[in-house]
Amino acid sequence: MSNEKVFESRDIVNKIIVDNLRDYGDIEPPALYGRHYNEGTRTKYQFSAANYLRIAAAQREYRYQDIRWLSEQEIADKKFTVKTNAKPVEIEYWEGIDDGQNYEGNLRKFYNAADIVEMDGTEKSIYGSEETDVEYALDLLQANRMDINRNIHSNDQIFSSVKEYAAKNGADEFAAPLTSQLFFKTSHLSYDYVQHPLYTEEQINKLAENPKILFHAMKKAQKVVKSMQMNQELELKNMADKIQNEWNQPFKDLSVDFFWSERCLKDLQGKEYQDGQHFQGEAAYQFLVQLNAADKEQFNSKLQGFGNYDKTKLAIKYGNYDHGEMRIDLGDLELSNKTLISDALVVRFNEYRNYLMTNNQAMNAHIGFQKSQGEEVTREQVIAECEKENTQCEKAMQQFGKEEKQYMGKYPEIKQINEEKADTFLYYCKEQDISKVPTNMVLTIHRADEFDGLIFDQQDTSRALFSGERKLVKPEFNDIIFESAISNDEIKGDIPIKLAFSREDQLAMENLEKLSIKIENYGTVMEPFEAPVVEVYKGKQAVQQFIYEKNYEVNAVRSMNYEEKITRQPQQQMTFSYDGKEFYKLKYEIGSGTLNQAIPSGLPIYNEEKNPINKELQQAVYTQMKYQGIYRDNGIYALNRKNEIRLPDLKVIRAKVMENKPDIRAINSKQFEYYAELATLDFKTDTPVKVMRSMIAEMQQDGLSQKKINNIIKTNKNFDLSLMENNEKVTTMKKRKLQVTMRTSNSQERGMGR
Repeated sequence: MSNEKVFESRDIVNKIIVDNLRDYGDIEPPALYGRHYNEGTRTKYQFSAANYLRIAAAQREYRYQDIRWLSEQEIADKKFTVKTNAKPVEIEYWEGIDDGQNYEGNLRKFYNAADIVEMDGTEKSIYGSEETDVEYALDLLQANRMDINRNIHSNDQIFSSVKEYAAKNGADEFAAPLTSQLFFKTSHLSYDYVQHPLYTEEQINKLAENPKILFHAMKKAQKVVKSMQMNQELELKNMADKIQNEWNQPFKDLSVDFFWSERCLKDLQGKEYQDGQHFQGEAAYQFLVQLNAADKEQFNSKLQGFGNYDKTKLAIKYGNYDHGEMRIDLGDLELSNKTLISDALVVRFNEYRNYLMTNNQAMNAHIGFQKSQGEEVTREQVIAECEKENTQCEKAMQQFGKEEKQYMGKYPEIKQINEEKADTFLYYCKEQDISKVPTNMVLTIHRADEFDGLIFDQQDTSRALFSGERKLVKPEFNDIIFESAISNDEIKGDIPIKLAFSREDQLAMENLEKLSIKIENYGTVMEPFEAPVVEVYKGKQAVQQFIYEKNYEVNAVRSMNYEEKITRQPQQQMTFSYDGKEFYKLKYEIGSGTLNQAIPSGLPIYNEEKNPINKELQQAVYTQMKYQGIYRDNGIYALNRKNEIRLPDLKVIRAKVMENKPDIRAINSKQFEYYAELATLDFKTDTPVKVMRSMIAEMQQDGLSQKKINNIIKTNKNFDLSLMENNEKVTTMKKRKLQVTMRTSNSQERGMGR
């Protein structure tokens, strides 16, 4: 693509921005909090200058509520699916721009996360203008020597102060207001651009005449804001250095650089850690405490069907041992479910080196890579270097561990956080077989006699929890029980281990048998059964049937939307009981949305949320699901997923049914079928009497004579003729005029429903 085409496309963007300025007072419609960024980069790179304006222009038409964008290449690499109605934005890429010569521009398509099937609905809500947002903005002003009264201030004052600061730092009449606008977006603050537009009409006219003005102004604005942020970081570093010199803080040799995380990490006071923060001493240790806790919490959440692992990038240094940059996947228990940070780090730091020394394939790959870099190394040299670095790491962590134990003695609340454990998997094996278990599968090893009442399943791990095949045995005292983050359905190869169950697990699985669900089927509203058909499900089957009913409803609604037709299902009642006592009852009809709306996620609450029986029941279900495996279709995701129910448009359905209205000379039974279908389009007609009354009303609206109505309803022996005896008391409906609704098929919409 030529540079000219890139600049020509800027003219179009400029025109939209000018329209926005005239309509909204801002470069974009009422905006989201936070700046749009490239989700495909590890640093979550925020779009700058021209691309910031390109996305602002796109907001006019599409109003995206998600600030994440991915390139077309990144989507292909991740094998994501783009929605058929997706609207990409063209993002500028320049090569050779730094030297100012022979540079070349290209436009690449980026898609909003909301237009990617796998990412839709996963955005993190940013509420904006919260207390922490205001504090961040005021701190940024203070770090740049702008005096704002923290107790008496307004957004107008902040906007004016930033605008004045930008002007003093080289921003012209166009760049200065944009600096304030960018500052507010970065700080998650709101501003009334309708009352206080960015530019005057005269300035907007100049922008319309010369597109270069706006793009140069945005480039300058971003430079000023970035400089302000750098000044703040320097200020914070100077403050940290000053505190370090004045006070003998614990962990003075510990430092952590936090680059980014897919999970929102918060400090002990609940304030969110920011990407790019540097921590020293006690602050660094507390960050690692929260990181370890997040690893365990995410693991438990993953077992319960909420999310997966979250990537985190950081660098850790203690004294002379500098491990450098590393990635930790929170939720995979890479910190080994430890209660001491020092223990967790020594395992994580030495993990790759230990793997290298014990895995021939990894060792060969490492030696081959070194050779490709021009360095010849032998296996013995690699092992010697790994052992040396392991020793250095262990020595440093021993000193760290001494500090940590002293610190936790003073701060029991920190100790309590560290001692929270993830709900790991337990496995059994004979003592002589533990060496055959892959090291990455083992977190902590125990002797069997450390557990009271523990049992193991003699069956294969993949068949665990099928009660009819379960053969539970108590281990010998010298047998091995080990904790693991690996579920039974992830185990590959023939490893001599069996699933083990603690006393708590056994109790939970016993409690599940106390759950029962009774489903009473009363037949359809037009053809009810004389007596309901009753099915009772217990334990695991009860949970599976409940999930089936909810999914059945979702599929039924999807089918009705696709076919543009209402299909009535039997009237049912679901009764939940626990330990013989009913605790929840619901009348519903599949397809009406009642079931999914009444119980959107999980099981219904037992009387009240804090009832201990409710916790007992939820734990029973969770334990059952857990031991069926994380990745096998165990139902936990379906149980906890909130399904979106969107019923078909009743007006559209009615119009479609009325298009097939039988001729007035059609037989009465045919007429009956037509009016019965009209009457049952609305799920509110949930009793035979309601249906019959609705049918009579429909026929009256069509102007049928009383005699004709009588003849039609007599074709069905189940119709209650007494409803016609009081017909004189029924208000005569106004006869409706014949309406023909012209409908055009939407092939794209139908295609999406498939």
